[in-house]
Amino acid sequence: MKKKVCLAMSLLMLAGTVPAQAETIGEAEQITFTAKVGTKELYRNRSRIPLDAAIYIKDGYAMLPLRAFLTSIDNGTMHWEKETKLAWMMLRGNTVACDIEKNSITVNGEPIEVSGRMDIRDGRIFVPLRNWKNILNGCGYTVADTDIIWDAEEKTATVQLLDDSKVIEIPADAPRMTGEGRKASYTMPLSSEYDEIENIGDGYFIAMKEERGRIKSYYLLDSKGERLLSYEKDGIEYLGNAGEGYLRVEYENGETALIDRNGKEQFRTAEYSIYQVSEGHVRVSNRDKMGFLDLQGNEITPFLYDTVWIFSEGMAEVAIYEETGGKPVPRYGFIDRDGNEVVSPKYIESRDFHDGVAAVQTADGWGYIDKTGKEMLTPQYAWAGDFTDGKAFVTEKNGKTWLIDKSGKKVQFITEGLPVIQAWENSSVVIQVPLADWGYGDDMTGCPYYNQKGEKLNLTEIALLDAVDGIAVAYDWVTHKRFYIDESGKQCIADTFDGVDAFLDGYAVVRKAITGTDGKEDVELGIIKR
Repeated sequence: MKKKVCLAMSLLMLAGTVPAQAETIGEAEQITFTAKVGTKELYRNRSRIPLDAAIYIKDGYAMLPLRAFLTSIDNGTMHWEKETKLAWMMLRGNTVACDIEKNSITVNGEPIEVSGRMDIRDGRIFVPLRNWKNILNGCGYTVADTDIIWDAEEKTATVQLLDDSKVIEIPADAPRMTGEGRKASYTMPLSSEYDEIENIGDGYFIAMKEERGRIKSYYLLDSKGERLLSYEKDGIEYLGNAGEGYLRVEYENGETALIDRNGKEQFRTAEYSIYQVSEGHVRVSNRDKMGFLDLQGNEITPFLYDTVWIFSEGMAEVAIYEETGGKPVPRYGFIDRDGNEVVSPKYIESRDFHDGVAAVQTADGWGYIDKTGKEMLTPQYAWAGDFTDGKAFVTEKNGKTWLIDKSGKKVQFITEGLPVIQAWENSSVVIQVPLADWGYGDDMTGCPYYNQKGEKLNLTEIALLDAVDGIAVAYDWVTHKRFYIDESGKQCIADTFDGVDAFLDGYAVVRKAITGTDGKEDVELGIIKR
């Protein structure tokens, strides 16, 4: 999987509830913002927030700098499009869009009443003070007319609000521990024998032992914790999962071997670095270029590309770097399983094939190609997701996100404002994110999810962490314990844990914190079955 944002929160919708009263944890903080006209100073209570543009009066309205006030409230983020004069903001998971030319403001796509006119001065966007009441109320704050104060004599603007961002509101239907359900069925009892265990699927696990902070020993375990392979001596640098039933062993002498789960060596090489197995092809690098070998170590594809990725639906992305402006710039294309170049490396960006279609990007935007390389939808979008079940999410250059079919027909409006990304590869759900969180493994807590019906899924309140095959990992807000729930939202395994992994092929790794007889804290790991 290439260039994907890895999210910890999965999207299992819960139909049922656990009877409970709504609870509130934490305390709200009263915050007063003050800003004096003619100065470059903004105060949050007594803390000074320096500005790079002075506050002023326009048409009888106190004008506050948008970005500075936004970030001082709740670390909100803003993106400015100079060409369209459109500002997109994310505040507490809500999207605020300010169209300066049209003098319109929307919160989550809904227009709000605008007082006065927004302005651009000294390269900064200013919004009349009076509008912050509707903006903040639309983002979940409670602000009354009396909380927006203008002192004409002192020429000072004041905004009062109750910051409850540290207050956790636990809905009555949020999954909570009940202690109900069956007892956890351990196939490997809890033990501090290993420092980490990774579930690699099909009932196999890689366990690791550390020595002086460095992993010293690797083991392949079955679901009962029985050691199938042991690498305990010096000379082994790494044992990892290569996929499709194979492992890779890296040796300190620079050699790498591909082995099966019985320990049988497929091939060993010092010439190549082994990465993954996909569709029977071994993705490798010869420290100059990348390509594919077969399972015996024979070359399948020519080593012509700077980067190759795993196969998906018989096609693999490839890239060649070109020198542009003194910097290496990648261009992306595709090869088939025989190594034939179906699409020459010419695209700015591309993604895996899904549903027979791949998203590609040119200077004109994102579009889609089929497996012959034909552009079935001309590059035109600001962003394009993977197709699934004949439909894909796309964002137009005006910031509106739609669900389209393979003909390009708009099937469903989703949202507008900040960018969206696919929740996971080939997903039927997207997540709207602030640009500051556009990256790898970022915390997307608080960001709204949308399904193909355009419905907003506010799963952050459910504290769902991961879900596979109808069993999800849930988190108790009060005890900070993790536990398992079923699709009805009920606790289906009575035990609770300090750390858990989602079930994979019927098994999951669980963790419990302990304090040893010497007073030192440690963690026990075990394996349970579904």
